[in-house]
Parts: sequence; structure tokens; C-alpha cells
Amino acid sequence: MSKLVFGIDCDGVLRDSLKDMVRIYNTEIGDTMKVEDVKNFNVDISFPRIYNETGIPAAEWFFDCHSEELFRDSKPIRGVQWAMRILRQLGKVVIVTYQRSCENKLHTIEWLCRNKLMCDDVCFLKDKGLFKCDYFIDDNLENFRGSHSRNAVLITAPYNKDVVFYNEDGEKIESADSALSKIREISNCEKALRFNSLKQFADFINNENLPF
Repeated sequence: MSKLVFGIDCDGVLRDSLKDMVRIYNTEIGDTMKVEDVKNFNVDISFPRIYNETGIPAAEWFFDCHSEELFRDSKPIRGVQWAMRILRQLGKVVIVTYQRSCENKLHTIEWLCRNKLMCDDVCFLKDKGLFKCDYFIDDNLENFRGSHSRNAVLITAPYNKDVVFYNEDGEKIESADSALSKIREISNCEKALRFNSLKQFADFINNENLPF
């Protein structure tokens, strides 16, 4: 059997950039937001005060003005070094991440090296649905749109816990996990599963005799 291929997002899966975003925001804007208050992946929606008080869109304020703090200096999420080692033993690991500038790409490469997160390749890609692998792992629902990866793995974050899903008639669909229902609707993946962390996923796949 050929080796498995894992496509792994960086921010929100490996790098705890959300925690630093909230810290920077509270310090400079003077708010008391908590990580769990960030209910939308779109920072312009989740942090409206940034534009109202600075005149700079939140995405630009975070990802351009605070690039070093978020992409070079953020801490790894607990357990990701171990998880990456396990997944590399099972197959090929490719970091699949979108970074909006060359500066952020360089900071990301430096961050991976600094934190000893060894991988087989790094792919900077805006439309992640173009990347095909056995297990595509991300925290943003929209990154599964159009995906032809075999399995979708959603890492839990505040902005994907309570996703409301509707059918074509506008009726709410009751589901044990509406976020996974959404992934199955917008992707071509055979299966969609949720894990609280990359470490939890690595524990799971490492204990399986065969890949699901």
C-alpha cells in the first residue's frame, strides 16, 4: 500500500495565531475579547472595532501591520510537534497554507523551522480545494469547498463550533454536527470528521490498523 498523504493547514491547526490576534487586539484597541468570542473566521466581521477606530480593514491591520507577531513569533499549538512526527512516519506531510504576502510566507517558513515542525513540502495555495490528498486537515470550513481529497478533517475552533446548515428549501437541518454536514455538502470528500486538535487526530490515525 502506498504511503498516505496528509495536507495540513498552518494557522489554527499548527500555529496558535488566533490567541495572539485576540491579545494584540485587546492591547491596542482596549477591548476584553476572549478567544471563544471569535465566532466568524472572517476577521473583518469578528473584529469590527479595528476599522471603526483605525480606518484600516482588520485583515490588513492583522496580517500586514502585525505580520511578525502573528506569523513569526506565535506559539505552536500544544502537541503539534509530536503529531507531525507521527504523521510523517505514516506518510507524506505537506503544509497547505494561504499567506497574503511574501513577508508572511517567509515568516511562516522561518516559524516552521524554528519550532522544528519538519514536513515534506510547503504549498502556498489560496484555493485549497485544488490540493488533493488522503487527509486534508483545516479549521476553516470554506477551505474544504470543492475539495477532492479523500477525507476531510476539521479541527475545532470557536468559529466552526455552531454552524447552522440549511437545505435548498431554507429549512434548518438538524445534525449531530452541522459543520460536518456543511463540509459534505460543499466538498467531494468521502468522509468528514472533527477533532479537537491535530494531536487528537494523530492519536486516532496512529491507533487504526487501516485508514478509514
